[in-house]
Amino acid sequence: MASTHIVTMKFDTFQSLGDEELDDELENVEESQELSARTSYLNHLKLLRESQFELPKTVSLIECPNGTKVYLVGTAHFSKDSIDDVRYIMEKTLPDVVVVELCKNRSHSMLLSEEEIKRQIQENNLSTFIKNMGLSNGILQYLLLRFTNYIMQQIGMAPGGEFRAAFQEVSKQPHCHLILGDRSIKITLQRAMDALGLWQKTKILCSLLFGFEKITPEEVEEMKREDLLEQLIKTLAGDYPELTRTILEERDLYLARSIWEVCGLSSCPNSSSTTSPGMDCEVSGELRQRHNEETNEGTQPEVCVARLQCCPEWPGLDVLSRVVVAVVGIGHVAGIKKAWESAATIDKTELIRVKPTSLSWTAFRWVSRAFFVSSLGCALYWMLYGVYRTGVYLCRHSANFVSRLTLPS
Repeated sequence: MASTHIVTMKFDTFQSLGDEELDDELENVEESQELSARTSYLNHLKLLRESQFELPKTVSLIECPNGTKVYLVGTAHFSKDSIDDVRYIMEKTLPDVVVVELCKNRSHSMLLSEEEIKRQIQENNLSTFIKNMGLSNGILQYLLLRFTNYIMQQIGMAPGGEFRAAFQEVSKQPHCHLILGDRSIKITLQRAMDALGLWQKTKILCSLLFGFEKITPEEVEEMKREDLLEQLIKTLAGDYPELTRTILEERDLYLARSIWEVCGLSSCPNSSSTTSPGMDCEVSGELRQRHNEETNEGTQPEVCVARLQCCPEWPGLDVLSRVVVAVVGIGHVAGIKKAWESAATIDKTELIRVKPTSLSWTAFRWVSRAFFVSSLGCALYWMLYGVYRTGVYLCRHSANFVSRLTLPS
């Protein structure tokens, strides 16, 4: 009995050792298969990125000294052709980084369907904009959205389809990162309003209120031609040069710097979190639920760390050249290319600085509010007084009429 027990124990020991060895072998096989799949994918990626393909007319290629390739995709925000261009470039390059001309305040548009965007634009509320952005900025943002709604109704499609297409393509790739490269819309509008005088503000608000003209899809597609676009910019610059500078030229610089920062052209600098492109975690989390614990406003060191956290085994620039796709409005392409050579020296802190509210403007706002409240109170008083006087008049005449009926003839 004892010998039988010993044999059974030895058999169990050998069996457990065999199971451990089998598990180790299975782990080795899985690691080997994973390594083989990764190597195969990287080889495929190298061949794909080295292959030649025809660029659409609205796409520009910038080749960096370190081998990084930047594809600038100029888009019209109401164009189906632009959506096709974005999908085509991303399928041909499988980029590491996609920079979009959006800020955090506008990034939600990538997560919505076209019908949801149409409904939101049509339901925009002036009081909400004023509450969130202030009086001047709120009114301007409301009128811009009102103008967008007008164009949307004329053309029959929601804006920003190219950004939604980029979002969808990024979600298909395990290594691709989405960067929100544009300046905050609040800062842009604030700087634009600060740059305009009172008369210019009145003119542009009136233009947005009453200057609507019928726009056809053909006219929007024609905006993809650079010569027509430059003509439109020159026309705008003639009437509102300050507005052109703040809304177009400054954002050209900001976008150029945002794209430059993800190209690996320098080591990670120490910079403020408000001055570098944002890899918004709400957007990235919607893609693969990455970085759920904190919101990454996107300093360059944070972008580098996030890249390592997401893809710790992804090869460096010495093994695999980086590919960046920038999806921007076609009106920004020329300015980005012009600013590219000096992108390393662009200081974003200067581009996001907002003038403090002056005492005179603060006083004007309080006086305006007091005047509005007092006018409203006065109007309400006279309305109630009119109702009261009308009631008294009707009561008196009703009493006289009744008394006449009751008197004997």
